[in-house]
Amino acid sequence: MYAERKRCNRPSCRCAAGGDALHGPYLYRRWLENGRLRRQYVKAAESEQVRAGLAEWRRLHPPTRSTRELLTELRRLLRHLDASGV
Repeated sequence: MYAERKRCNRPSCRCAAGGDALHGPYLYRRWLENGRLRRQYVKAAESEQVRAGLAEWRRLHPPTRSTRELLTELRRLLRHLDASGV
């Protein structure tokens, strides 16, 4: 989930100048679907529920890079044990 600030495009609004005067932050969740980056607005009232769901998904699906690094370390340790004759 990420936060984004927006400009409303009304010429007389404070956000017309940009910078820190933009509206928001508005929360969105992002995901890849068929090679395309998708996003969906998350209502403030639902933000904690979405955060909890994302945390659970991350727990069940650890990043591939971390898994690869752990496997590399495990292989290195196994080679070390084999070489020392343990």
